[in-house]
Amino acid sequence: MRRPFPMVESAIEASRLQRDATVRIDRQIETGVHVHGLTVELARALANLLTNADRYGRDPETGQLDLTVRLHRSAHDAVIEIADRGPGVEADRREQLLRPFVRGDAARTGVTGTGLGLAIVARIARMHGGGFQLLAHSPRGLCATLSLPLSH
Repeated sequence: MRRPFPMVESAIEASRLQRDATVRIDRQIETGVHVHGLTVELARALANLLTNADRYGRDPETGQLDLTVRLHRSAHDAVIEIADRGPGVEADRREQLLRPFVRGDAARTGVTGTGLGLAIVARIARMHGGGFQLLAHSPRGLCATLSLPLSH
């Protein structure tokens, strides 16, 4: 089914992050971006990315969460980027975090979880013919990038 990506705004609303005084969200949402996909699965992927950012993307000194949520189109894909300014993840650990039951540094963050969130996002991306990757966000932090084929 063809899905417009106001779904990104809906995911932000559902996360309730904007109601938290310690969260700032910079939205950069391109209009008119559509993808084919399963609504429940795409919503789950977005929810997992926002939950992960909330858990691991906060500034370790202030507890502030600064997010940039960007939706844009590339040549053939809708690209969703959720970038934080937290402690980030070393390059050699990023690929591991896409595997089931692998979590970020719980000792450093005090966060608990099953380690399935990012693996689920990667699976949903693949099932929709897209891709998912974790990249460094300059000057610090992590950028989760979900790419899904555009619907024309």
